[in-house]
Amino acid sequence: MQMKTIQIDFDVHKAIEAQRTGFDDEPNDVLRRLFKLKPRDKRPNLDINPDELSQSIETMLDGGWISKNVDLSAGTKVRMEYDGVTHMGEIVDGKWHVEGEDFKSPSGAAVYVVSKQRGQHTSVNGWNYWQVLDETKGKWVLLKDLRDRKKAS
Repeated sequence: MQMKTIQIDFDVHKAIEAQRTGFDDEPNDVLRRLFKLKPRDKRPNLDINPDELSQSIETMLDGGWISKNVDLSAGTKVRMEYDGVTHMGEIVDGKWHVEGEDFKSPSGAAVYVVSKQRGQHTSVNGWNYWQVLDETKGKWVLLKDLRDRKKAS
């Protein structure tokens, strides 16, 4: 399925976030429910590329983090910009190490950052906020875009 990017304002974003049923509930899932469209097929692709499997095993062994076909090696730099503040972290021992705390997922790290900044617990999807440093290109890449590229290939 081909995905298309659309621009939305902050009020629309907040309304979509308020309709999410959990961290795995993506904005597209919310919109499909609201428009009464059939849920998309989320069954995993069972075609395994031996090279990617080998890379994933290496990532796990070196203390990296893997989820939804995204492999981040240990030491990968991550950042999240929220409300004008940049929060930095890195992948350490298979976890997101952010501001002295460890998290199993980007969403857990994002909830921590946003809740700490706002002073109250707030649910957010970390895939939409965290960026990963691509050291080969010297550029920051949105984590969600890495996942979406893997899905498309």
